[in-house]
Amino acid sequence: GPTGHVTAFEPNPDCCRRIIEVVESNALAHVDVRACALGDEPGRLELTVPRVHTGYATLARVEETEEWSGYDRVAVEVQRGDDVLPVANRVDVIKVDVEGFESHVARGLRQTLSTHRPLLVTEVAEQLLRQAGSSGEELFSLLRGHGYAAFIMHVARPGRLSRPRLSLRAVDDPSKIDALENNVA
Repeated sequence: GPTGHVTAFEPNPDCCRRIIEVVESNALAHVDVRACALGDEPGRLELTVPRVHTGYATLARVEETEEWSGYDRVAVEVQRGDDVLPVANRVDVIKVDVEGFESHVARGLRQTLSTHRPLLVTEVAEQLLRQAGSSGEELFSLLRGHGYAAFIMHVARPGRLSRPRLSLRAVDDPSKIDALENNVA
């Protein structure tokens, strides 16, 4: 709401432009959009953006396959979250959806995670993590090091007109995470 603040990081220039348009057209003064990616080292990396679905854009290494044919690559700025998030302000929730680059983002948020202890929601997709030179076990280890425990999030809607229900199930082994239910809090 208007008393809170949202900082969104979006490296894909087209998606960033669309987010800014929505923020401006809705006069959301409490939303700040940054045209960069988060990672563990500041610099520039190549973002691979599939033409069929920009939501699958990734900083991970992508080999051209039948599934990954028809994509664009764009050089993008990368910042460490600890360097760009406001230190003095409270950080309550961080949502990370970076198609395999989660461990890199977590390493760049070490201070923020230790200081603010925000709720962290992320995907854990082993194949994508491996493409980015990481693994589910590495991500879990990083988060355990900050005192986090992992819970699989499942949203169910018992009936068409009923309210959605969120359930959490503890998980300590990333290999137990189903590819279809890979959102972890």
